[in-house]
Amino acid sequence: MENFKKYKDKFLEKLEYQCNVYKLIGNGTTESPMWFQYRSKGFEEDNSKLLFVNSQKSGIYFEIEIDEKDSWIQYEAFTQLYDYFRDIKYEHIKENHPTIYKQIK
Repeated sequence: MENFKKYKDKFLEKLEYQCNVYKLIGNGTTESPMWFQYRSKGFEEDNSKLLFVNSQKSGIYFEIEIDEKDSWIQYEAFTQLYDYFRDIKYEHIKENHPTIYKQIK
């Protein structure tokens, strides 16, 4: 879990951007930042980034760069990554964007 914590600020920065875009031009709840989920990549793909995709609209996504030495976490710790960033997402949106949070929760 320590390996994930150092990426929290990068994740929140990207999530905050997505929340603001959604509030400006979002079209329906399927585009909500509440749907962002960690998605693992295939072994042949770029391992230098963690991918977060809207589970309702796959064309809406963002990535955060990670250290090369941490690329293993994408394959060894999927469930922990998924849960860790899901909880941060919900907490951040609930505290900072309650109207977005209430649309789906």
